[in-house]
Amino acid sequence: MLEFGRQKDEKPLGNGWRGPPFYAIPSTMHIQITPFNTTWATQFSRIRDEIQNLLQEYDPEIEHIGSTSVPGLAAKPIIDIMAGIRNLSQLDALVPDLLENRHYLFYQAFNRFFPQRRLFVRLKDETDPAVFPQVFTELESIPHAAINPHRLAHVHVWEYESADWVRHIAFREYLKEHDVVREQYAALKIKLGKRDWKNGMEYNNAKDAFLKQEERNAISWYRQST
Repeated sequence: MLEFGRQKDEKPLGNGWRGPPFYAIPSTMHIQITPFNTTWATQFSRIRDEIQNLLQEYDPEIEHIGSTSVPGLAAKPIIDIMAGIRNLSQLDALVPDLLENRHYLFYQAFNRFFPQRRLFVRLKDETDPAVFPQVFTELESIPHAAINPHRLAHVHVWEYESADWVRHIAFREYLKEHDVVREQYAALKIKLGKRDWKNGMEYNNAKDAFLKQEERNAISWYRQST
């Protein structure tokens, strides 16, 4: 049975992370923004099938979201995926099933901020997953800059057709249909990507004002369009 916590043989390192002593941890990170790549859809399809297999007991709805799901939009080359379940009581039950694949990391520390979501990182196939603990229970223990080059995808699990689910679908479809907003969003990300950040949360906070306004517009547009 999987245990959510640090492993016995982990040794303390800087930034509160406990892991292999040979692994260097950068103090800051750049956010790589790249032109749209058609292979992102292929990567999503492969990970979708993988998640469907791991979580088949829960029969999740799985969607490609975020910038990599919008043709023509520059993005971080990290696939954002949401898996929707119909019963929130299953949120914690499904965690060990997804972690059967060692290339998934569970950011348990975010549960207290987003109690109706479970957040995972899917590592690249070529990454040795033993380099990182599989579960992070404290925000301070997450070595964002060290993990960043190894991320293939973020997986967000929450309730199907919840407000969060609809918000992401609406924003994806809105960006597909509104060229000016899509171009403004790309320009903002490229500008911010040139700065140094402690972690992705800082980068996301810098986009927050733009996103909140355009998400409101997207939800209004989506409701009128469906």
